[in-house]
Amino acid sequence: MLTAWDVDLFGAFCAVGVANRDALLDVEARGATIEGRRNPAWRVTRESATQLVSIGGRFDLSPSDRASAQGRGCGLRPFRRSPDRLTGDRHDEPVEAAS
Repeated sequence: MLTAWDVDLFGAFCAVGVANRDALLDVEARGATIEGRRNPAWRVTRESATQLVSIGGRFDLSPSDRASAQGRGCGLRPFRRSPDRLTGDRHDEPVEAAS
């Protein structure tokens, strides 16, 4: 659950996510190299991905963060991500606990 204290950081997370997606689209459209030089968007994708992992961890957004949150007793269940996650389509399936 987000609180008033989380709004700015979550906004930053969203902005970094947009920058990451835009940079990935640029690399996809123009290639990893432009006129023999590395596409500057490539660096943006790397750095923004690192920031997404870091900031996302504060909101338990990665599978490992959710697993540790579950261990802390917050009731979150881990999710298995389908390959469609790469395209932006969400098809998250809850992972059933082993009996």
